[in-house]
Amino acid sequence: MVEAEANCQNGMKYDEILRLCDCKGFYVGDSCQYHFLFYAVLVIVIVIVIYCLVLWIRSMFERRNQHPRGLSCNALLENGMSRESSVKSKRGNSIEHPRLHSYSVTPSAPAMETAFGHDYDPPPSYTEAMQSTV
Repeated sequence: MVEAEANCQNGMKYDEILRLCDCKGFYVGDSCQYHFLFYAVLVIVIVIVIYCLVLWIRSMFERRNQHPRGLSCNALLENGMSRESSVKSKRGNSIEHPRLHSYSVTPSAPAMETAFGHDYDPPPSYTEAMQSTV
C-alpha cells in the first residue's frame, strides 16, 4: 500500500495511477483484489440464500404430506382409527379396505425372546399399572 502511494506521487502513467490509487480493496503485489473479495462474499451470500430456500421448501412439503388434522396415518392407527374409517364417518358410506383387518392396534403378543436369549414381557398398560398400585 505504501509502495502504491509512493508510485502515485512519483509520476506514473495515468492508467497505472488509476489502477493503483483508486483501489478500495487490498493489494496483492501490484493488483487490487477488491473485486475478488466482493465476488467471494456474493457467492457465500447466494449459497446461504439457496440453502434457506431449500429448507423452507422441504418444510412446506412435510406440512403438505401430514394429515389435515396434523396426525400421520401411523398415529391414527396407533390411536385405534384408520384413515378409511375416518373418511367413512365423514362420507357416510361403508367401503371397507381388505387390509384394514390385518392391522393390530393393541399388541397382544406373548413373551418374546430377545437377541440375548432372555424372555421379554411387554410393559403393562396404563390401566394395569394403575390397578397394581391401588
